[in-house]
Amino acid sequence: LVAMEAMVVGTPLLCSDLPPFRELTSESPSVLVEPMNSRAVADAIIDLMQNTRREKATEFSVKACEIFGVAVTARAVAQLYRETQSR
Repeated sequence: LVAMEAMVVGTPLLCSDLPPFRELTSESPSVLVEPMNSRAVADAIIDLMQNTRREKATEFSVKACEIFGVAVTARAVAQLYRETQSR
């Protein structure tokens, strides 16, 4: 949930290179690093601070809102509730 929120508000995202994060961030300018590799994390943080990835994250926030925004999520939860209720 935190990763989705970060993308919606345009915060550059740094996370472990694990399947759930790969799927979640596949279209975003997020940075994935090898889990438990502190050097990779440090390098990625420096990269995020020094390049245009922050701009790209801000630009991506529009698309992230379309994918993960509150209204979209609320509709999906309501639909799931209706489907569950009818069973």
